[in-house]
Amino acid sequence: MLDTIHFISHLYKQRLVTEKMIHNLVVTLLEEETTPRADDIKCLCKLMTTVGGLLDSSSKIESRYAMEVYFTRMTHMKDNKSLGSRIRLMVQDVIDLRQRKWISRIKQEGPKKS
Repeated sequence: MLDTIHFISHLYKQRLVTEKMIHNLVVTLLEEETTPRADDIKCLCKLMTTVGGLLDSSSKIESRYAMEVYFTRMTHMKDNKSLGSRIRLMVQDVIDLRQRKWISRIKQEGPKKS
């Protein structure tokens, strides 16, 4: 499922998938509030890491409001002791990424040049 989320997020970056579809996907991944599945959280983190910056910079007020709601929920997840520490740290990394204006602290390198 994680690869599918990654594929969908790249389709969105190419504008082949609508913003509304991405928001519906996020809502689906955030559906379980009390005991979220680890796989759903991993997918949510992958999706937000890939397209969160685009959603945050959207000109639509509804989109920016939705992002606030999503990250409020993610903050609650981060504090949920019933989740494993690895999952909580993954959520914290996405929250930190947003606070840094979606600038990764790890430089992404491409192929080496000869």
